[in-house]
Amino acid sequence: ILGAPYGGEDWCRNWLEEKNAEIKTHFDAIAELGRHDDTNSAQCAFLLLKFSAATKFAHLLRMVPPPIVKEAATKHDDQVRECLSRLLSAVGPDCACPCFSRGLPGDDNWDAMLPQIQAALPTIQGGLGLGCAALTAAPAYLASWADYFGFMHGRRELAPVVNSEIDPANLPQRIAAD
Repeated sequence: ILGAPYGGEDWCRNWLEEKNAEIKTHFDAIAELGRHDDTNSAQCAFLLLKFSAATKFAHLLRMVPPPIVKEAATKHDDQVRECLSRLLSAVGPDCACPCFSRGLPGDDNWDAMLPQIQAALPTIQGGLGLGCAALTAAPAYLASWADYFGFMHGRRELAPVVNSEIDPANLPQRIAAD
């Protein structure tokens, strides 16, 4: 069971921080695998990064409101970039590829940002397919609510109390009241 935080904002942020620390151990193990002498170890490590470790945070983007998950999502993205950097450098845990150094918000240094963008792009668009949790947090959260409303609209008998709240005729009135 994956789980998600439920409670006050501070408690949720602490829970997400602990989850990031737990996932960090996976990134460290993948980077260690990439340094083995075997000719396929780097490719195996990258595949583990792409299809396993980098996606361990995705379910939280759909379940936690974006303002709460923003900081943790950014940290997760940093961990993905650091792991990729360690795989590309193959030198050691203290070596970071300079092309993945994080720019400051509002920084127009495209030379530093392009490798990050390309790593996040889907493979069909010429990227590495690692994604970006910070950028997808809000759309993922909204999509989960849209999916929930669609599911509940088709199964009104499951939660009769909720029916009046999600009835399309009542939504404009609810929005105006809030």
